[in-house]
Amino acid sequence: MAESSSRQRGRHGDGTIYTTADGRLRAAVTVPHALTGEPVRRYLSAKTDAEIKRKLKDARAERATGRTPTVATWAERWLGLVAHRVRPATLAVYRIALHRHVIPTLGRVELARLRPSDVEGMTSGMIGAGSAASTAALARRVLVVCLTDAARDGLIVRNVAQLARAPRTAEPFRRALSADEARAFLAAVASDPLGSFVALGLATGLRRGELLALRWSDVDEAAGTLTVSRALARSAAGGYAVAEPKSRRARRTIALPALARDALRRQAEAQAREREAAGTAWQDRDGLIFTDPVGRLWHPESVTSAWAALVKRTGIGRLRLHDLRHTAATLSLSGGVPVQDVSDMLGHSSPSITMDIYSHSVDEGPRRVADAMDRALGGAS
Repeated sequence: MAESSSRQRGRHGDGTIYTTADGRLRAAVTVPHALTGEPVRRYLSAKTDAEIKRKLKDARAERATGRTPTVATWAERWLGLVAHRVRPATLAVYRIALHRHVIPTLGRVELARLRPSDVEGMTSGMIGAGSAASTAALARRVLVVCLTDAARDGLIVRNVAQLARAPRTAEPFRRALSADEARAFLAAVASDPLGSFVALGLATGLRRGELLALRWSDVDEAAGTLTVSRALARSAAGGYAVAEPKSRRARRTIALPALARDALRRQAEAQAREREAAGTAWQDRDGLIFTDPVGRLWHPESVTSAWAALVKRTGIGRLRLHDLRHTAATLSLSGGVPVQDVSDMLGHSSPSITMDIYSHSVDEGPRRVADAMDRALGGAS
């Protein structure tokens, strides 16, 4: 008991391990500052005794050599630190960016010796080797986040990835169908197995993962609403799994227009036929709205493949599945729906994001105001 009490209160000397109020193990060690050489305190934390001892050993080794860890060493350590702090899909993005691009190029460089030009060299090298500029930009953004925590720990005094110039990326392709195009497209796909999925996506602006995680219990027929409380997203182990929405505002309740209510009715009828045909092979236990023919979770890549075939058959031209969401937003904004309401429908974290993406759709706003003035007061003579 005496030893436990001592560890909890801690003799906060150099390298002493102690337990915090929340049960985590911590240690503090004095190391030279990465650039000035002045002694600074560095704090380490871990959940297990073995992990905190390993971190303390590494820190002392760095102090003995007078060197900071390499980019590779810190990146691996950082992935362990954030593993339980971010969503599995986000962690998967971090791992891919670091393991495929950052570590192979910059892994041997000490953190203190890393320069903005090194990061720019990495991104330009990626593009030169055939990677998309957006992929190179993502690798830089992940490194920015990674080095932010290194700066917080006192390993570096500036975030060189943040200082590095980002590669120039092309404006992402987005297409929003006009009202006439949308009506014609919906008529053309109505009898397709994907028809109800398309109609509901266009009517509500839901993301692919949100549509695939919907349950019949999320629909309130009496109120005419649909609650979005889950999404199908990439898991840390690979593949897909149902998870919580990306943010608090992504959890939302949407009023269903007639198009959406009709799509749900048709989907219920189609699913009843599939359940009857499958018999005892039917596997749905969660009451999902969209499933494969035997009631299993509909794999996102299967949906995307079916979508590509559907688009080709209709001859509508280049149109991504995500463009149904853009169409929903654009038609709403062009129809005079306030940005706040459209942002709520889309589940954006703030209306400013909606404006950044769809500012072109509200360009008609000033004209509508002017037209209203003309109707009220009469035009110029």
